[in-house]
Amino acid sequence: KGGAAGRENQIAWYDRSGMLLSPVGAAGPVFNPAISPDGKSVVFRRNSSAGADLWLRDLARGTETRFTSDVSINNTPFWSPKGDRIVFASNRNGGVYNLFQKAASGSGQDEAILTNGNSKLVSQWSRDGRFIVYCESNRKNKFEIWVLPVEGPAEERKPVPYLQTEFNELMAQLSPDGHWMAYTSEQSG
Repeated sequence: KGGAAGRENQIAWYDRSGMLLSPVGAAGPVFNPAISPDGKSVVFRRNSSAGADLWLRDLARGTETRFTSDVSINNTPFWSPKGDRIVFASNRNGGVYNLFQKAASGSGQDEAILTNGNSKLVSQWSRDGRFIVYCESNRKNKFEIWVLPVEGPAEERKPVPYLQTEFNELMAQLSPDGHWMAYTSEQSG
């Protein structure tokens, strides 16, 4: 919380060759940027001494608005494919990271969509909008890959384990066609 608050990062645009095109906003304690599906906004985490909130930056106007305002750490934001909602992890209400979502307009309340005693970090919202891919810690403090269905009746929106091993597996990403999953693992050391 405190140590990362002062770290300076810069969100920026680069071309495909790696050449810097332009900075996006001011440098500061900013992390986890995610561009909206229409390319008009970016959501990111900004650390402070009180925690970390998510902010939205309108890329055309150059304005920023606070997206979350809870005394906690809000982390790993991802847009829904339609760009109407943002899912994120937050450690409010008990200290472990749980999954929340909120309308991308910033209106309404943060809605808890998955809470339990294990910390979770969002990895992706599938392109078809049907699943949220996330990593969840287990009893041995190792991260496993899970998939949360977000469409259909409530009884069908239960977490499904995707990969559970003795190693940490993180940053899972579904292929565009939804048939493959890429992820990072410590299995090879």
